Amino acid sequence: MGGWPADYEASGVPLARRGARFESALELMDAAWRSGGARPRVLLGGTVPAALARAARPLSDGWVAPLFGLDP
Repeated sequence: MGGWPADYEASGVPLARRGARFESALELMDAAWRSGGARPRVLLGGTVPAALARAARPLSDGWVAPLFGLDP
């Protein structure tokens, strides 16, 4: 999903409601995977409260911490 406004501007997609669009896409992918008999594990990241709440929902298998600002 991302949090960089320039990415949305470059693609012509509005920044507003990106969380809702992401959740809709995740639900569609989950349904497709389950109907095919195999669902990959889905880990979500993010540091805002909405990202943490999203990672706790059944469509996610957990949360991963972003590594911004850490040396490789």
